[in-house]
Amino acid sequence: MCKEPNTTFSFADPHPCRRLTTLLLCGLLAFTQCIHSVSYAQTAGQEQQTGTTDIDTEPPIIELEEIPEGVAGQNQVFTALVADNQQLKDVRLYYRFAGTQSFSRVEMEVLSNTDYYTASIETSEGDDRDIEYYIQARDEAGNRVVKGFAFDPLKRGLIPARAPQTTATNPPVASEPEAGSGGFKVWQIVLGVLAVGALAAAAGSGGGGDGGGSTGNGETVPLTLTIDVPQ
Repeated sequence: MCKEPNTTFSFADPHPCRRLTTLLLCGLLAFTQCIHSVSYAQTAGQEQQTGTTDIDTEPPIIELEEIPEGVAGQNQVFTALVADNQQLKDVRLYYRFAGTQSFSRVEMEVLSNTDYYTASIETSEGDDRDIEYYIQARDEAGNRVVKGFAFDPLKRGLIPARAPQTTATNPPVASEPEAGSGGFKVWQIVLGVLAVGALAAAAGSGGGGDGGGSTGNGETVPLTLTIDVPQ
């Protein structure tokens, strides 16, 4: 503090203006110190309320598990672990397909209650160009960090989708009729027809001589057929 000078002077004082100037300078200095003290108190109070006393100069960190290749035609998912000592502002994925110049931007979404951020990119089945990309994270203080660079991006290759394989099937093989099944019944019908034909032939040739299935006096002679049925 500036000690207030003696303000009494007489008209005989040879330098009255100098004393008045000194008085004004001391008053201005005291006023400036008072303003500085009030401003410092306000700043300290704000820092105490927010719980921070230092300026955030530390950027976020990014941990990424790189996947070397994916299948063309499927959505390609990119996931990264991102953390900051204060508060993150945003996490973004920048990507392009090999042979193009500009990068497209996708906002990465946080998985609930974790520090993992994810984004997906659609691909075409007939387009197997590599995906070139990098990830950027920023915090509320403006600190920024990138994983990969625009001039040297990370890469994920795309491989064509495999055609579905067909399995050759053999035609069904007809099975032989089992003994006692429908096949045996067919044989019974065929043999029955043959037996009836034989009896009819024997009856038609009867009446002359000794050769028939009936005698000359009209008596019927029984005809017995013995046939082996295939098993």
